[in-house]
Amino acid sequence: MMVDVGSAKGTIEKHEKEFIQNVFEFDDITAAEIATHRMKVAILWSDETLEQWEETIHKNSYTVYPVCHETADEVLGVINIKEYFRHKNPTKEFVMEKVLQPAYFVPGSVKADNLFRNMKSQRTRFAIVLDEYGGMCGIVTMNDLIEQLVGDFSDGHHTKGETQVVRKLNEDTWQVSGQQELEGLAEQLNMWLPTEEYETFGGMVFGVLGSIPDDGVQFELNAYGLHIEVKNIVDHRIEIATIQKISGSA
Repeated sequence: MMVDVGSAKGTIEKHEKEFIQNVFEFDDITAAEIATHRMKVAILWSDETLEQWEETIHKNSYTVYPVCHETADEVLGVINIKEYFRHKNPTKEFVMEKVLQPAYFVPGSVKADNLFRNMKSQRTRFAIVLDEYGGMCGIVTMNDLIEQLVGDFSDGHHTKGETQVVRKLNEDTWQVSGQQELEGLAEQLNMWLPTEEYETFGGMVFGVLGSIPDDGVQFELNAYGLHIEVKNIVDHRIEIATIQKISGSA
């Protein structure tokens, strides 16, 4: 194969070979193969109180949850907790009418490359994967798809010392590597970040973007209360970025 020949000649480094191989295989993998199985999905049940919902939310710390009726196959919609917590002391009726959003359903047979494009065009990062009988077989997030391309964001491509350092530049600005564990970053910044949806800072950024920028690209974006300025992309990963808290975020 061309990738193997290039690797043997030394023209393609190991991580590049893995990335190219993943790209070639991306259109052969189905949503069902990538999906988190329904037995592992955190669900908000329609007959529960909001207090019970919030207990589930705080226990799992995901960004999006499916809301189901009596079984996981009866998906009523999805709740984004950012939207949910914008409302102070909402009633259950209000949440079901105003906060609950339609779910994005995909067949388990859809190929990963098509799903990636469709989710990007739909501007959604969460899909309910259905089996051939219309029941939920699991969920797929944009982060799951990105990891199929670039591998596990915490795969140790950089050394541990590089991946764990958050350098404070001034009162509200920090320098961080894309490999930085998101949980540690959230603790240092003393703010909520989607630590159960993404393992690393880079994974979170790529998930928000919905794409993987080319090497050498620089860009800025706002996400989860942070202004993020990516300084460089190397080997399809964020080498270095600066982050700044947006006023009023905590």
